[in-house]
Amino acid sequence: MSVPPPPPGPSPAGQELPPPPPPPFTQDDGILVSSPDGATEHVLLAVDEVPELRERGQPRSRQLHDEARKLTNKYAQTDYATVGVQADLTLLWSNWKMYIAVHKCAGEIIGPGVVSFTAEFIDGTTDPNRGGNPRLDLVVGHLHGGYARLHPGTKPKNDAAPRYFPGSAPEHAADAPEHAADEWRSPAADGIFTLARSNLVPQIDKLGKAHVWRTMETLFTQGLITQGLTTCITNGTRLRWWLWICNLGACTRSVIGVGVCDAYVTMNTHHEAIFEFTRVDASKCMVRLCCSGGGSARDLRMYYKEYVSAKNNGI
Repeated sequence: MSVPPPPPGPSPAGQELPPPPPPPFTQDDGILVSSPDGATEHVLLAVDEVPELRERGQPRSRQLHDEARKLTNKYAQTDYATVGVQADLTLLWSNWKMYIAVHKCAGEIIGPGVVSFTAEFIDGTTDPNRGGNPRLDLVVGHLHGGYARLHPGTKPKNDAAPRYFPGSAPEHAADAPEHAADEWRSPAADGIFTLARSNLVPQIDKLGKAHVWRTMETLFTQGLITQGLTTCITNGTRLRWWLWICNLGACTRSVIGVGVCDAYVTMNTHHEAIFEFTRVDASKCMVRLCCSGGGSARDLRMYYKEYVSAKNNGI
C-alpha cells in the first residue's frame, strides 16, 4: 500500500512548495492523449480494443442491442423541453463498450477514439414516432471533437444508419464543435448556410414541407406573423429554415447557392407562404409554398424562382 505524499509546506527558504502531482492515470480509466493545442483527453475506447470486446460480446449481441434500445426509450420519455445531454452512458451502462464493439460499423463509430458516450435530444429535430418531440440519439464523442450518432431500432435490422460529424470543420454550428444536441441551433458558426453544411444534415433531421406549413399556420394563428407583412426568420427561433432548404430535392443546390445568410417569409394569403432567401453575394431567390384542400386531401406544392438583380439587368 503506497503512502500518500505529505501536504505542501514551506521550503527551507520559506517558499511555498508546489502541490503534489495528481494520482496516476490507470488503464481502467482509458488512455491519455494530447491534442494539437496541448490539452489532454481521456480515450475511453479505441479501435484496437474491438477484437477482444467483440469476441466476448458477440454471443450477447441481441441482448446488448436491447439494452441500448431500452436506454433510448427511457431517456426519450424524460423532459424533452430540456434539450441536450440527458445521461452519461459511460457511467450508467456497464456494457456500453461491448455494445459499440459488436456493432457492424464499430470501426467508424469509434473513429480516432471515444471520449464520451451520451444520450442527447437533438434540438430542432422532430421524431414522428414520439409525437413530433425532438429526436433522442446515443452520441459517441470522438477524440478532437467529432462525433457519431446512433439510434437503436426495435430490432438490429431496424437501426438507423450511424451519422458521422467531423471534429474540426468550418461547417459546424460553432467555432468549437458542439454537442450533437446543439448542432442545428444555428445555420453555421458564421451564420451562413452553405452546401458543405447542408451535406452534414442527416435525412432524418431535415424538415419537410408539411412541417414547414404547419409551423406557418401556427405562427399565423398566434399572431406572430401577419398576412401581407414580411417577417425576418433569419435567427431560426420561428423556423429552422436551414433544415428545410437542404431538403428541396433538385432545387436545394440552386436555393443555397454560394451560401444563404438571411431568410424572410410573407403569408401572402391563408394558402400561400412566400420565403425569400438572401445569399452572401447579395443574390436572392424565392420559394413559394402553396396549400390547397385540407385534412387528408391537403396538397402542398413548392415553386422556386431566382430573382434577377438590378446589376444583372444592366440597370
